[in-house]
Amino acid sequence: MAYKFNPFTGTLDEVNASGGGATTPGGADTQVQFNNNGAFAGSPNVTFDGTALTADQLSVTTSVNSALIPDTDATYDLGSATNKWRDLYLDNNSLYLGDAVLSYNTTDQKLEINSRPLAEEAGYIRKPILSGSDPDPVDQGQLWSTTLSVDSDLVGVSYAFYDYTGTSGTYNAAASAGTVGGIENTPGTYTIKARAAWPFGISDELTLNVIVNAFTLNQNTMFGGIDGLQGRVNHSSSDVATYIAVEGAFANDGSGYVWDIDGSVQANCANSIAFYEYTTDKLIGFRVSSSNVVEGVYLAIGVTSLPTQGAAMPSSYTNIITTTSQKDAAIGSSVLGRKFPLVAYYSLGAGSQHYLTLTPSSTEFDGFGSKTQDWSFGFRLVDDWVSNGYASQLLAPSDSNLFFVNAITGFGIGSSPYEYIHYGNATSGPFSTSTNGATWNIATNNWLIGNAGDLVVVTYDGTGTDTYKVYVEGVLIYSSTDVDTYMPTGATSPTSLEFGNFARANGVTGYPANYNKLAGWYARLNYIFTSVGTAFNQTQVTELTSNKADLTASTNYGSIDTLGTFTSSGVENTKGSVTYARGDFSF
Repeated sequence: MAYKFNPFTGTLDEVNASGGGATTPGGADTQVQFNNNGAFAGSPNVTFDGTALTADQLSVTTSVNSALIPDTDATYDLGSATNKWRDLYLDNNSLYLGDAVLSYNTTDQKLEINSRPLAEEAGYIRKPILSGSDPDPVDQGQLWSTTLSVDSDLVGVSYAFYDYTGTSGTYNAAASAGTVGGIENTPGTYTIKARAAWPFGISDELTLNVIVNAFTLNQNTMFGGIDGLQGRVNHSSSDVATYIAVEGAFANDGSGYVWDIDGSVQANCANSIAFYEYTTDKLIGFRVSSSNVVEGVYLAIGVTSLPTQGAAMPSSYTNIITTTSQKDAAIGSSVLGRKFPLVAYYSLGAGSQHYLTLTPSSTEFDGFGSKTQDWSFGFRLVDDWVSNGYASQLLAPSDSNLFFVNAITGFGIGSSPYEYIHYGNATSGPFSTSTNGATWNIATNNWLIGNAGDLVVVTYDGTGTDTYKVYVEGVLIYSSTDVDTYMPTGATSPTSLEFGNFARANGVTGYPANYNKLAGWYARLNYIFTSVGTAFNQTQVTELTSNKADLTASTNYGSIDTLGTFTSSGVENTKGSVTYARGDFSF
């Protein structure tokens, strides 16, 4: 027995062969019949047991041309936990989830809940759009930097920089104004990633490319130039030794202070060095009045990015150097051809991120640094050797068993001058003492240890009085019998000598964050010479000084073993055969 649905009566009618012209049933007795191209057909999945119509499976091979609405509200499910629908394709009209309406805004191309952007409903009002360009290529040891930005109407934005593929710890990992920068001492192409965030959203990741080229060693790059400087400033009992050098000064343009690099706002701002600390947003430099008078050295707080020409500066400042003679010394100083702010006062320190290495071709340095040998070295300054709270390490062997500390410094605490010599080695010290066999008052030379153009000669008479002496422009300024305490005894054959490498001293783990501490050397040199077997006396030093413009004309030139001359284009061996190279601190 089979049945078919009668649409006129709404009932199932019996179908059989003798049913008065009826079509032969298309399936089993219990199967519901349907029209299949003019003939009855039956489905095993839709059956009738005499009281109810049952559908175990429903297969729809055609389209639905009406709304699909259940007969009872919030009762039936579409799919189950074990039998899920695969894909759901919807137009941009709304999907109702309880009282929430999910829709797609075709204009803004954003999902919305209750006609508001999805991010806004989730508590993230807007994702910052981070933009910016790669930093310009630089030479190794130079500062690379770039400034990123986001939508101008967002407030409270902070920037994070991470996954740098170069040397770790050589860049700022965070900024409040989008500026990222660093100093990379190894040539290569590197990447660094960046994101920006504000209280209501985080940007997509941006990858920057950093290109660092190899450099040529010359007079201007021997200690890194401006980008190679390292500074320390003590402010509000907080020592920070991570200041980097920038160019410019605070200029009063008549309505406030702006940053002036080229002197276009106030002429006396040109040729000025300043120091910026990017983790504390502090900037220290010269301040020039609206009448073009250099007022002194001042510190500003709240400078959130590397200063650029014309950038607005804070209105509040702290006068760092209050003693008039020290202020005048800073204004009159010349380092790298520019006014230098870290002069005289003990809370300031100026060092370098690099040092100079001298490697002999043979035995030129044998005996250098021995406490039982006579030896000397000297150099002519291109820049001022300024006084401050740092003691710059001079020339010493690179070998750990031969290395010794030798450095002098002078500074002012208030208006009072203090002078020290430092000594020690790789396992002891560094120590300092103010004991001096000579007469030296740092305040009487305008708070400078040496002036640009001066000849500095250092001597040690290991076969006589074991005295270490420092002459500047022919004048003995320091005489000490303490330095040899930690010199090696007997014959020495240094692998190389290093000028300014304080990192070999005992206990040094970073740039010094206090005053009267050992540090690197920063001033350019015209030349450097060494002499083993001779401890030049006062008469010889005077004669060398008189011929400092051309040491080859000196009657003592025969006692000089090596002489390396630095020019703007490179370095040459005027005497001897030494390989000169620049080393880098990896703090």
